[in-house]
Amino acid sequence: MNALAPQPPFRHRMTTADFLAWPGDENGRKFELVDGAVTPLSPASYVHSRIQSNVLVLLHTAIRDSGRLLYPTVEGVVVPRLGSGLNARVPDLVVTAAIAERGEQDVSDPILIVEVLSPGNQDRTRANLASYATLPTLQEIAVLHSTSMAAELYRRQPDGAWPCDPEYIAADGRLSLTSAGLDCALAEAYHGTWLARRP
Repeated sequence: MNALAPQPPFRHRMTTADFLAWPGDENGRKFELVDGAVTPLSPASYVHSRIQSNVLVLLHTAIRDSGRLLYPTVEGVVVPRLGSGLNARVPDLVVTAAIAERGEQDVSDPILIVEVLSPGNQDRTRANLASYATLPTLQEIAVLHSTSMAAELYRRQPDGAWPCDPEYIAADGRLSLTSAGLDCALAEAYHGTWLARRP
């Protein structure tokens, strides 16, 4: 059977090149490639999607105001350096300084990755953090919670190493993503969600 057949993708192992060329299944579901296994992603909740949309707008505004030549992308595919032949991940948001070239399927040279942590994706998201850290151009990883107003921020240190533990940002704190020039109240990322109405 052809490994690129639309159905059922999760019964086949793929290389990263095959995964990037694969048109997806006929149901429009989203997938990641994990050690050669095509793995379906759970649909995002409304709160998850709202946080994702809010952060995208905040990033666009900060980048425009700073005059930086950066490009935020929703659910762009990134290929980790470690195991690059059998892995491709789909974070919630990716920021890069690279212009998308014709025919390019993955986001090259990401500098910032933002993930929204939901109850159904916690294990996978946390496992993906180690893969993201192998990207040589990546400077920051932000993880925003969707069941509480809180975030975790990993920032690459001057020597190139990643900290063992993240910086925790509480509900009344600020989300400062220096790689993209964003500095705002964390609460702005939760606008329009029930979390923003909590006392």
